[in-house]
Amino acid sequence: MDERSLVFIKPGSLEIYKEIYEYWDGGVRKTGGFQRSTPIKVKPQRDIMGKQYSHIRHIPAYEATIEAFTQSGIVLAVYSGEDIVKRVRESLMDVRERFGDDSFEEAKREARYYRNVAHASEDIEGARKDINLWREFLAK
Repeated sequence: MDERSLVFIKPGSLEIYKEIYEYWDGGVRKTGGFQRSTPIKVKPQRDIMGKQYSHIRHIPAYEATIEAFTQSGIVLAVYSGEDIVKRVRESLMDVRERFGDDSFEEAKREARYYRNVAHASEDIEGARKDINLWREFLAK
């Protein structure tokens, strides 16, 4: 059965989103077939970002993170294929290593936006929630 997984390129990496997706595609392709939707550039509203990142509301960097996303925007796409959530998550580590991430602990202490290149749904249930949250943009 085919699964779907939401991914998005985060602020700070938007200028190279095509290169990131091409690299990511290569990692996913190594483990089987897949389809990826055409990436969509969006500037999300605060309420959507608040829902996406509700799990970090308690850290000082929360406000800076939400601000970065609503000001800069993101580039969304959906991967689909067999066991795709796991395959995309496994490739995410390679993407982050290749394109660089900030130190989360350092950003948390400094109450600033933590630059990490991309988001990928963590599990099948998370993928369903992510896709549902972003459905208004994905339907375009």
